[in-house]
Amino acid sequence: MKNNSLASRQAGFTLVEIAIVLMILGLLIGGILRGQELLSSARVRNLLDQKSSIQTAYLGFLDRYKTIPGDLTAQQAATFGLGLVGGAWGGDGTATISLDSPVAFQNLTVTGFISCGSCNATNIENPTINNSPSNVFGGVLRLGTASSSTTGADDTYLDTTAGSNLFLSLGGLIPATVLVEADRKSDDGNPAKGSFRFSRFDTPEANTGCVSINATVANSTYANPGGSNCEGGWKF
Repeated sequence: MKNNSLASRQAGFTLVEIAIVLMILGLLIGGILRGQELLSSARVRNLLDQKSSIQTAYLGFLDRYKTIPGDLTAQQAATFGLGLVGGAWGGDGTATISLDSPVAFQNLTVTGFISCGSCNATNIENPTINNSPSNVFGGVLRLGTASSSTTGADDTYLDTTAGSNLFLSLGGLIPATVLVEADRKSDDGNPAKGSFRFSRFDTPEANTGCVSINATVANSTYANPGGSNCEGGWKF
């Protein structure tokens, strides 16, 4: 009789025990998903905060020195002092996003408009993580003028109008899901319109991983989010 009673007690879990296990699993899964959501939101906010701080710095520099950071002549840099350096094409009215950019960030750093430990370039150099700010994923930021494009080709941003505009590239290595959310939260959610644009300065993944370019470029959309090396930026 005792053995039968013991076997009965060891037959399995009760409904209450199963319910408790399921509840614990649900809490764990919910906590993990919530944590991932918070992490993604924090990364989106980081990208947007970088844009705001650099745009404010750029406008402050322009107001104080009446010239574009990264576009000082050698004479202007010497006159202003503070360790400012001039770009190779200083004084041409633009800061070339692919070359002058490290000098632009150097100008903003030594004048106290931004804090950037690596922004100490004194010569024209291609932007790298060693001479320019980077995003939270390790992509290198660029600041300067960039020509618009209807194809999203390298060194351009996706646009439907001709001409050059001041543009802050947020760097590559950005997951498509984060890029989409950043555009939706700060602009219009369209990769080819508004202030926030898709770009390909650092030759990120093919359009299929980031955006779907429509024949009518203004109607382009973000692709089914799956890319891990996308890039976007701001047209000031």
